[in-house]
Amino acid sequence: MGFESIVKQLDAKQQTALRAVKEHSEALLNHTPRFKFFTLHGTNHLNNLFEILNLFLEGGIKINRDELFLLSLAICVHDLGMVTSLRERDIPTVLEGRPAATDPAALELLIRETHHELVETYFQNDLCFLLNLGLSPAQLGHVVDISRCHRKVALQAQVGATRYLGALLRILDELDLGNNRAPAEIFLNLVDDMDPTSTWHWFKHNITEPWLTNHTVFFVNENGRRSIRFLIAVRPTKEGSIDYWLAQTRRPIKKALEDDGAGQIVTDWCGVQIEVLPSRGHSKASNLGARWTQIEDKALSAGRRVVLVIDDEFRKLEDLFFPLMDSYHVLAASNARDALTKMEATNVDLAIVDLQIGSGGLWKESETGNFKATGLKICEVIREKFPTTKIVILTGTKHSIQAGDSTAADYFLRKPVDPDKLLETINNVLA
Repeated sequence: MGFESIVKQLDAKQQTALRAVKEHSEALLNHTPRFKFFTLHGTNHLNNLFEILNLFLEGGIKINRDELFLLSLAICVHDLGMVTSLRERDIPTVLEGRPAATDPAALELLIRETHHELVETYFQNDLCFLLNLGLSPAQLGHVVDISRCHRKVALQAQVGATRYLGALLRILDELDLGNNRAPAEIFLNLVDDMDPTSTWHWFKHNITEPWLTNHTVFFVNENGRRSIRFLIAVRPTKEGSIDYWLAQTRRPIKKALEDDGAGQIVTDWCGVQIEVLPSRGHSKASNLGARWTQIEDKALSAGRRVVLVIDDEFRKLEDLFFPLMDSYHVLAASNARDALTKMEATNVDLAIVDLQIGSGGLWKESETGNFKATGLKICEVIREKFPTTKIVILTGTKHSIQAGDSTAADYFLRKPVDPDKLLETINNVLA
């Protein structure tokens, strides 16, 4: 048991306090109504984090007893903000008016940030029970600081052990990918009433293999360099969606390790590198039957016709695409590789392609006119591999459209585009 192994490394007073805090957190999280965009929190999630923490320690992550105590408390309380705050908020308030039919990956980021802000509120008002367990105000402050680091807070702006322990918590939280975070028996009972975004999250957890030593987790020592290597493996219902799910599963972990700097902080502190890599070799399609195939289709398309926006400025142009979301399931891709991975995973009815976009490493600059014609190469691949997908090219006013380009798309639009005009165009093309 991961938790019991951690408890044994603490002194008697710390053991009593940690057990009480975990019990308190479980009582609140296990009985909180399921919030629409979250998989289950509570006992399973906490136990998973302690199991992964044990893997960290086994792999050489260094942490003294007092630090282990503070990190363990932070693990127990870091999600408590959802208990009161999310119950009081309705979906439109949380989504700030954004349609719920948007790309689940984009919506996930919004919910993560909102979740962090709600946790902040809880920390300010409801963590004083820890003082009754013998923690000093200074220790309580430290636990709060570490807990806040699991989302959004700039890790590099933290100091000392808070930065290190906060980085560990952020990585631990992202590594909880297994299906007991979203148990299949509960999922199958809820899925018919679930929104597509929740279906996407729960399905992702159910097809991800657990962390098993010498299968998906390896302790590596090469030339005096130590690392803990996690290999992500997925088993969706179809071969074509493997790369999509590998990318989506790794995306938040990669952000925590690389973009947020958590991986480098841990390496600088203790000399151990944490690696999380997608494993195509460990992944394969599973014949799960018609029921699970239908669930995957719902997760990928929400039961609607799918519009894929291939534009690296999608976030800046969200207002343009909002009207589409009432009628279509809108996905976004920031480069050619991302776009084609998503098209392999799900049936895309129409692709909106920006001509000047990165290739994601698929093609060299010389092959795309310094990426000014990447969109045309994307269109060529779509015509060849996905002939039923309609194409609308969206381009800037400075880009000249050559005579030969006319066969690349079903319709051309120049920026800026009126949202209603875009919706009308898409309706006509798909009609």
